[in-house]
Amino acid sequence: GSAPPTLKEITKSYRGLSRLWHPDKNKAKGAREKFVAIAKAYEILTNSEKRKEFDYYRDRPDEYFQKYGSSVLWTYAPKS
Repeated sequence: GSAPPTLKEITKSYRGLSRLWHPDKNKAKGAREKFVAIAKAYEILTNSEKRKEFDYYRDRPDEYFQKYGSSVLWTYAPKS
């Protein structure tokens, strides 16, 4: 695979997506939820400890399930 994105690349993408999905700018149904998800992803990807955990469990769903249980299983966002 390719190298993981740098902090600068993550921040640039976050700013663009947050502007696009901000509830004050986007009146589409679900814009607020999408904006919250983008902010949460940015928080995880820019925190080195949370990022390590995310990278570790991304390829280990069984271990993720053991640690967090079934109520917090994540899924990939649909392509838009």
